[in-house]
Amino acid sequence: MMKRIMPFVVLAITHPAFSQPPINYSNWLSTLPELPSSNIIPLSIPDDPGTPADPLIVKQFVFPLYQNVIETNASLLYYFAGKITSCSNYDMVLMYLQHNWKDITRFKQLYLITFSKEGKQLHFKKVASHNKYSNAAVDISTACLINNNLLLIEGTRTFNQPPIYIKSEHSITQHGVIVTLTKPGHHTKASTEN
Repeated sequence: MMKRIMPFVVLAITHPAFSQPPINYSNWLSTLPELPSSNIIPLSIPDDPGTPADPLIVKQFVFPLYQNVIETNASLLYYFAGKITSCSNYDMVLMYLQHNWKDITRFKQLYLITFSKEGKQLHFKKVASHNKYSNAAVDISTACLINNNLLLIEGTRTFNQPPIYIKSEHSITQHGVIVTLTKPGHHTKASTEN
């Protein structure tokens, strides 16, 4: 009988040590720098992202974007690059994700994430990237946030062929949902100088 009860006793004693209470949204948000107020805010991969975010915070607030690394010699680092809290119905947070494999950075991605004022994640969109496979650049893009509700994303993609220029337009609704206005369907070959 004691052998059957013992695992439950151990679990009851150790559970509080391994579980943590949820982090308060407004407390967490207050730790992020507010982006300078401007009608046009450029969004690109940061040169110096700073200190990686606590995985517990990433899991709690941006869980759909959180990934467990399964492959060996790989790591994922998350950084929070800033916030915009001037919108009346939602907040915006920029999160930078860096994927390393065997000491080589393969993917750099910047996401714009919208949250309700209570801390519920509403939507997210990749707004900038610098992704590489081996030594070849595959996907490089930047964005521009206009008047806190219009996103213009542009960049180039290369898959062992001449680069393709990509451009798309997105709107952020009053409820914090990012809606695609024009898809990147009109691909044109990027101009190259010989």
